[in-house]
Amino acid sequence: MALALLAIPLALAVAALLSGSVLLKVAEPVACALLLLVPVFLGRAGTTGLWVAAAFMASAAGDYLLATKGTRAGRFAWGIGAFLAAHAGYLVFSLLEGSMKWLSLTMLLAIFLPYYFGTLRRSIDSRLLSGASLVYLVLSCVTLAAALGTRLAPPSSALFAAGIALILVSDLIISFVEFLRWKEVGWLILPTYYLAHLAIVLSFLVRLVPGA
Repeated sequence: MALALLAIPLALAVAALLSGSVLLKVAEPVACALLLLVPVFLGRAGTTGLWVAAAFMASAAGDYLLATKGTRAGRFAWGIGAFLAAHAGYLVFSLLEGSMKWLSLTMLLAIFLPYYFGTLRRSIDSRLLSGASLVYLVLSCVTLAAALGTRLAPPSSALFAAGIALILVSDLIISFVEFLRWKEVGWLILPTYYLAHLAIVLSFLVRLVPGA
């Protein structure tokens, strides 16, 4: 029964994909945030989960800013700022529930820093946006490395790490579309983003299953 709650953000995600509605895009992470409160308040998850709920609310703000940015680079930068706050929430949760995987972080940075300095930076005209993108990329790598180090009971640990990894994939696709003009892969942005949210929420809801 607890896992059936996942149908709520799933339905919102599908509706957002089909309609393109800004309201539904914002409603999906808000619903995820509210669902996390269920295992927290039932005592099946620690209060550290509130950091993840806050991350989802920051994501909702970022969704609104990016969905309404038009051609305004400033609004895009604010959107990046909102998602930076979301990553900070995931990061704090991960560190409270585990420790940093330094080898994983080294490997991630070895992949993504050359991508930024060798390709991405040359495609971004705005210094503000370029700097924000670099900070965002580094924080994304740090967050994933921390997520890989959580000591949550399985399968929560794997689901949470998978969710953070999918966010990184979605963000990478955004960089392809926004800066490298690879428009043909744009359709993958939201499906990977919503799958990330569903995996993270599921990592909490499985704790409500008897015996979990």
